[in-house]
Amino acid sequence: MNESTIAKRYAGGLLEAVVEHGVLPETREALDVLSRVITENEECRAVLVNPIVPREKQKQVVIGLLQQLGAPTIVERFAALLCEKRRMNLLQEIVEALNRLADEAAGIAEVAVTSGHDLTESEKESLRAALSRKLSCEVRLLTETSPDIIGGIIARTGTTVIDGSIKAKLRKMVEGIS
Repeated sequence: MNESTIAKRYAGGLLEAVVEHGVLPETREALDVLSRVITENEECRAVLVNPIVPREKQKQVVIGLLQQLGAPTIVERFAALLCEKRRMNLLQEIVEALNRLADEAAGIAEVAVTSGHDLTESEKESLRAALSRKLSCEVRLLTETSPDIIGGIIARTGTTVIDGSIKAKLRKMVEGIS
C-alpha cells in the first residue's frame, strides 16, 4: 500500500470520528498548525519523524504541542496513534486528505484556476459563481498566473479540466478547419 493510500485511510477514519464528536473545524485548525510546525521547525521534525527517537518521546512532544494549541483530545489521541505507528511523516498528506474529504462531504470543490494575469476580486467572484453553477457545488478558488496563457483561463478540480484559454480555442478552430 502506498503512502497516499495510507494517508487517505487515516484521514477518512479521523474525519468520521471528529464529525461524530463535533470538532471538525478545531481538528482542521490544530492539524494544519501542527503540520506547519513540523515542516518549518527542523528540531521538531527531527524528533517526530525520526524512527530512532522512542515512540513515547514522540508522543510526549506532539501531545505537548497540541495541548498548547488547545486541540481537542481526539486530535491528541490521533497524533499519539501516528507516533505509535510511525506515521508522523505522513501528517501533511493526512491533513491534505482530511481537508479534501471534509470539503467533499460539505459539497465544496477546490478549483485551481490558471490565467495569464492576476484576476481582480470581481473577476474571481464571477468565475466562482460560474464554476459553482457548472459543477453544482460551492467552489473555493486557488488562483495562479502563467505567462503561457495568452488569455482566458484553465480551471482544474479533481480529474475535471475546463480549458477556456485562447490557445485551446485556437487549437479547436484549427481542428475544425482541417
